[in-house]
Amino acid sequence: MVGAHVRARRGGGRLYDLTASNPTTAGLHYENERILRALQHPRALEYEPASKGILAAREAVSTPLDFIVPQVMDGSRLCPA
Repeated sequence: MVGAHVRARRGGGRLYDLTASNPTTAGLHYENERILRALQHPRALEYEPASKGILAAREAVSTPLDFIVPQVMDGSRLCPA
């Protein structure tokens, strides 16, 4: 790992510290304007804790998988059909 780090530094490659506890200091590109626009929406002020994740988000990521593995929503989780 150290060798790869040294080679990347010598080669002028950009290094990202993914161990940083604050991702805004890791040198990653953020779409600042887009993020700020999204935070202007009144919904951004609502906090809805959900231990299994927000249902809309779980549905959004499961939808593309429908063609691979049929899914059935039982109201609390996704399960194989």
